[in-house]
Amino acid sequence: MRYLSGREEEEAIHFIRTAADVAKNATCIRAKCGSVIVNKGEIIGSGFNSPPAGLESQRRCSIPKNTYDIKVTDKTCCVHAEQRAIMDALSRNPDKIKGSRLYFIRLDKSGNNEKAGKPYCTICSKMALDSGISEFVLWHEKGVCVYDTQEYNSLSYNYKSGSNDKYTSEYFLEINNRPFNAINAGTKKIEVRAPTEHNKHVKFMELKQGDVIIFENNETKNRLKAEVIGVRHYKDARSLLESEGTLKTLSSGGNIEQGIKSINSIPGYEESIKLNGVYAIEIKRYVNNKDFSTGL
Repeated sequence: MRYLSGREEEEAIHFIRTAADVAKNATCIRAKCGSVIVNKGEIIGSGFNSPPAGLESQRRCSIPKNTYDIKVTDKTCCVHAEQRAIMDALSRNPDKIKGSRLYFIRLDKSGNNEKAGKPYCTICSKMALDSGISEFVLWHEKGVCVYDTQEYNSLSYNYKSGSNDKYTSEYFLEINNRPFNAINAGTKKIEVRAPTEHNKHVKFMELKQGDVIIFENNETKNRLKAEVIGVRHYKDARSLLESEGTLKTLSSGGNIEQGIKSINSIPGYEESIKLNGVYAIEIKRYVNNKDFSTGL
């Protein structure tokens, strides 16, 4: 995930406001939501929430959700705005949905834009990912945030009631098997990262104490959860290793020279470090990773 700024933020706000206009068509009693899907500046799909086919006979907005059986996983009677936008795009512009960006907004009771919380709807997150949409955009209190759809789907499944975007953020990072195991064992306490195309959804300079990183093992697809203790920026790999040490940084062991070679061998890192420097992310593995150890 990354928070937008400048011209990119202005463009995102424009499309969020368009989604807000779409939301005014919603007939849901609980909340009015709107969504638009955009590819290269063109709106290719839009949707709002209301009962299936607009049928009043299918409205169940007033029924308490706790009255449904546990097998009924989606207890909302309305088709979600995101679902409708995706179906609309697939119907009208199936050749343009791949690589697109989905914008979502909810209106408060006064009809004003309501800031979003953390991702939690796994139905919409799965549909967005499966349909080929690349990014999902929400407007948080902190600002307009864009998520990679794979990351968004993972975060939706990891949602915990009562979490608050104002104080912490969650990030999804892929990692190789050896460092994954070292973090899981508690021996690796520093994760080294440089900005590349592969991890562009994370602005490492914006990581803060208390944020959460969900690491996914590239080989086994198992996951673990770690808390960010601090982030430090260095001009190059040597400066980082000299300051942080090799024992808690390198899962492969070895000395500083071997560590520099190992870091620079990661695709895209050597050139990126020359331009942007490198980050040492100090982490603390969650003691209870039961929900993550076997994957999600």
